[in-house]
Amino acid sequence: MPNGAVKLVDVRTAMSQMHALLDGEQFDLRFDKTGEFVTSIAYEGSARAALKINITDAAAAYMPGSEHMWSLGSGATHSRNWFTGGLEGPNDLLYIMIVAPLLDFTDAVIDLTHGFVGLPTADFHNRAHLRRTALFQRRPDHGRSLMQASYSDYATVREAGL
Repeated sequence: MPNGAVKLVDVRTAMSQMHALLDGEQFDLRFDKTGEFVTSIAYEGSARAALKINITDAAAAYMPGSEHMWSLGSGATHSRNWFTGGLEGPNDLLYIMIVAPLLDFTDAVIDLTHGFVGLPTADFHNRAHLRRTALFQRRPDHGRSLMQASYSDYATVREAGL
């Protein structure tokens, strides 16, 4: 048996053992059509939790105006040569391309975490936006409007999808 096939047998054995363990602890497992993969789980009548999540839909719901980050992040993660192959340009533009979307993601995390516990977000957004404006100063065309916009102005434009 090739090495990959041995690993596959080991993984499937471990999955079956985990299913048996959870089932023995009163977890309610729902399986896919093949009966091999768990698609959702519940415990003692609690709400059922899906284990297969549509990240594209979640990004649109929880990161409005920045949902494109999922496609970029997924492309960068799984890209090899098809996404980043032949990528050329000044280092400053590459830094902006990589970091700017992360700052938009940071804004979403601030909104979600602070909103969950009811804390104000303005101070944290302003701190992240300060980093964004410093990053945009590295642009070769050095667009002044990018560095002078407040976080609220920036967020309004971003959420409008512009």
